[in-house]
Amino acid sequence: VEAQFSRLEEKYQQAIQNRHAVHALLARTSDDLLQRYQTLFEHSGTAMMVIEDDGTVSLVNSLCESLLEYQRDEIEHTMLFTDILAEMGRNDAMEYFRRRKAHEPGTPDLFQTKAVTRQGRVLDIALSIGVFPDSTQGIVSIIDITENIRAGKEVMLSEKRFREQYEFLQQLIDTIPSPVFYRDPQGIYQGCNKALSAFTGKSREEVIGKSVYEVWPKEMADTLFYKDMVLISSPGVQTYETVLQHRDGTAHAVVINKATYFHPDGSVMGIIGVLTDISKRKTAEDRLRRSEERYRLLLQNVSDGVIVYTVSGDKNGEIIEGNDRICRI
Repeated sequence: VEAQFSRLEEKYQQAIQNRHAVHALLARTSDDLLQRYQTLFEHSGTAMMVIEDDGTVSLVNSLCESLLEYQRDEIEHTMLFTDILAEMGRNDAMEYFRRRKAHEPGTPDLFQTKAVTRQGRVLDIALSIGVFPDSTQGIVSIIDITENIRAGKEVMLSEKRFREQYEFLQQLIDTIPSPVFYRDPQGIYQGCNKALSAFTGKSREEVIGKSVYEVWPKEMADTLFYKDMVLISSPGVQTYETVLQHRDGTAHAVVINKATYFHPDGSVMGIIGVLTDISKRKTAEDRLRRSEERYRLLLQNVSDGVIVYTVSGDKNGEIIEGNDRICRI
């Protein structure tokens, strides 16, 4: 019996020692986890605070102090997390906290509002509130999006100015009576005026974004594309005469004046060009040429001698032309 009692005593003492060892291990583990948590909280790279069930701030990190311009002891156990917000957003922020604690479906991950620093600066911020497991405490991450908002407004303003400039330039080229276009280095139309739409019979929407092969017949597009490639390889200006199909299906003689325009780095951004329809001039020139041919044919085939001379000016009476018959006389 004494031997059994002695063995039981030994087991009991061993159990006591094991229990102390487990408690020590748990304590070390708890301390280790706490240190890790504190390190993560302090060096997360984000302004953070821990809040109690009623919204009281119980802990802040140094980034939170820096962002809000408060000392730690001015916030912790003194202020509600909504006290740092602009007044108009406080009720909504508290409601957001309630919904996050209740894990309500559809609650957004971020809540955008405004904060007011100790110095009175107004910041645009995004709040993210998480809730600790088996707890009513929450952890708040505060992201300063003031610069993002400002940049976004600048982008919107830049876009507005761009649209205004684009509309002005579009109105400007629409006042030009000759067809105007601009294409990128791949031969894709980036813009045109009303006169080009009138010439082709295609709306601006039917031209922009299309290649020369989608706007003109192939044999005409081949010439346009080839000339574009020549100009892009040797940037500058280019003028040539060609034939393009009018909206009525007839071929019109045109003179195309083109020039390259450039990116800020000096590379070619595209080509801008103007079409001058010279078909009426060509027709008039052909009629004049045929009239002169008929006149000369008539002059050379009359049986009488004929001379043509001036009747006015300093050279009055000067012979300017005669036929073969008058020469033989």
